[in-house]
Amino acid sequence: MIITGVAERARDRIAHLVYVDAFVLEHGRSALDILPESTRNAFRKLAEEGGGLRMQPNDHLLDLWGLEEDSARAFIQKRLADFTIRCFSQPVEARSHAAHKLPVRTSRA
Repeated sequence: MIITGVAERARDRIAHLVYVDAFVLEHGRSALDILPESTRNAFRKLAEEGGGLRMQPNDHLLDLWGLEEDSARAFIQKRLADFTIRCFSQPVEARSHAAHKLPVRTSRA
């Protein structure tokens, strides 16, 4: 989502966008608009528990991300930090659709 917004503001300085494990959104849409309902509800519940804005990561998030009980899960679990629901609820501002007008655009999941 971030590079879509950057492209909107600096299109003339960007030759190529690469989306890696990212949300590619249209103007006015947020990640919460496209996430599955169960994930939206989990994020909203975490935010509510964190006073309305802050989400404290937990094992359920690791499950949502598909991380099984192994060294990768343990590695990520040690590094998780609180984050804001606004990362997912704030709509992207891309009125001119600059990211979609660049000559080359790569998307990898």
